[in-house]
Amino acid sequence: LSQSIDNYQEWSVESSGREWDFSKFFEFPFIMDLQGNYISVSDITLRNAFFEKLFWLIRDCYSQNDSRAMAFFGRLFEKYIQDLSYNAAKNDYSYIAEFSYIKKKRKIKSSDAYIRNGANLLVTEAKGFSVLMDCMTKNERIEKNNDKLFVCPVLQADLCLTAVVDEKAEFAGVESAYIISVTMDNINAVPSYYNEIHTSIEKRKQCHKTKYFFNFSIEEYEMLMYLVEQNYEIFGLLRDYYENTKLKPFQNFLLEKVPNISMSSFMEKYYKEASDRS
Repeated sequence: LSQSIDNYQEWSVESSGREWDFSKFFEFPFIMDLQGNYISVSDITLRNAFFEKLFWLIRDCYSQNDSRAMAFFGRLFEKYIQDLSYNAAKNDYSYIAEFSYIKKKRKIKSSDAYIRNGANLLVTEAKGFSVLMDCMTKNERIEKNNDKLFVCPVLQADLCLTAVVDEKAEFAGVESAYIISVTMDNINAVPSYYNEIHTSIEKRKQCHKTKYFFNFSIEEYEMLMYLVEQNYEIFGLLRDYYENTKLKPFQNFLLEKVPNISMSSFMEKYYKEASDRS
């Protein structure tokens, strides 16, 4: 996972015309100096090496046309989101579990989790996706990346809501739906990206109750669930973020509003179990 400074220099000269090319840092996230010390390039490249890269190494154990590995990891991600949401929803918040409904004689699964407070409904669509490597290293395939992480999951949840919001008793009286696409990491808070994404969703969404939509990383969603557990009024917070003229990462926005965000009791329990074992 390391290279000498000379190897980086050779690559830097060769790629000097490609300002978005960070591929060498993702491949080798540690710079090794002349004394054998290792210097980390950034936390992003470290996370890729120790988490994302591990996923793809496991994925490469299967043929490209075998989707079982991807489906398995995706289901684990969904289950984690469901357990996290269920354990956070208490006091003024109620949890509505994933369910199935019939459409055109087909059995279809709903979104992964719902949390309700009065007339407000939080709809969570979990997708175990990460930002495409070409976006991070080359600034390419931006539109495909935005569709995969943000647009398509929101529209999927919106389509489900259209079919069930007036039929399911638990949704009676809901006036505003807040749809969150939760992914491993999220779309960067870049105005041009968000303007295009919001325009696309507004044109294509079908449910009249869908008022707000977001793409959060798993870390941001965990922070939001901590606030739910603390009985914090999250829907006003989400509205403020959505309507804020100064676009910023949701994590930064949250910490400005509520500086002392910690782990939820669900997260703390399993963190303690894991750390005690190690």
